Amino acid sequence: MSDKIDEKNIKAYYYQERINLAKERISSKKKDFSPVKELLKELQTQPKDFPLSSKIKEKVLRTFPELSLLEYQRFEHVFSVIEYFHKLVSGNFNYFINTLPMSEKEKTSNETFNDYITNLKILHSIYKSLKEDEKEILWLITVLHD
Repeated sequence: MSDKIDEKNIKAYYYQERINLAKERISSKKKDFSPVKELLKELQTQPKDFPLSSKIKEKVLRTFPELSLLEYQRFEHVFSVIEYFHKLVSGNFNYFINTLPMSEKEKTSNETFNDYITNLKILHSIYKSLKEDEKEILWLITVLHD
């Protein structure tokens, strides 16, 4: 049991270190992060019911040219994750409900499904409670997660 706790603590520490590094880099004066911040703000304000436009994808690539080095499938995966994250934080739970491979009967009676919806709402609530700079960091991590 203690091994699992230690493993969780190690993972939590690792992710906290990544967040601290991102905060440090964003706040440093060595690089102008205004284009990145503008892009992140634009990503946050995309319509919740639509996929990312080709215009916004091009802007992501201009802002983060290193993404073009990814193989095609990984590159498309990055944009899918951005879309999923956007749908989650904008409260578009119907997207997740409608894409689950289960029947309507299963959706209305399944305890696991209800837990799933509850967890989506909790994650959405946590995101809404964050400070703006913390939201920016989550968006940055989402874009650069690969």
